[in-house]
Amino acid sequence: MVHRRQVEALAGYRVPEPDIAGLIGIDPKTLRKNIDRNFITSDQGQRQVAENLFRKATGEGREAVTAAIFSLKSRARCREAML
Repeated sequence: MVHRRQVEALAGYRVPEPDIAGLIGIDPKTLRKNIDRNFITSDQGQRQVAENLFRKATGEGREAVTAAIFSLKSRARCREAML
């Protein structure tokens, strides 16, 4: 498949299809023809961000504390008064 890993990474960063095609040197029509459309528009980036946040939040040090607080505030609907 045409540069699948590179396309996956770029799609994960929400790079638009025409830009992805330009970066790998193919026509956008060729990209759409060779790569599953659901793959390009998937929530791959969101999954990667969530995995990274979890990894940081369960780690060590100041960065872990910051990530854990952010995660609790945004996902668990926790407020500072609760902490």
